[in-house]
Amino acid sequence: MPAHRGNVNCIYADGNYFITGGEDGVIRIWTRKTQELMIQLAAHEKNVFNIVPDINMPNVIYSCGQDRNFNSYDIKSQKRINNHRINNGFIRGIAQKLEKDFEISTFIFCNN
Repeated sequence: MPAHRGNVNCIYADGNYFITGGEDGVIRIWTRKTQELMIQLAAHEKNVFNIVPDINMPNVIYSCGQDRNFNSYDIKSQKRINNHRINNGFIRGIAQKLEKDFEISTFIFCNN
């Protein structure tokens, strides 16, 4: 299936859907069963490096990219909920702790 203009940089998959992030800065959500495009989010200005769904709220996803942005989206409303931007380097990864506060951790790769 043609997924992105350029490379697909990251994929998340579960029993219901695939989420892809690409070199084109777009996040796309596909149905797993039919592989049809459900949602497309113009997420980043550059490469999307990582996508993680929220543990508590399956309708919320997080993404990070080469444009130094860390975003959260509500896929039901298809809107961005929050945005954080770092000044130097860029964010290469996201993880969510399985503790009571479900805190999001980001990993920063500095290009100094």
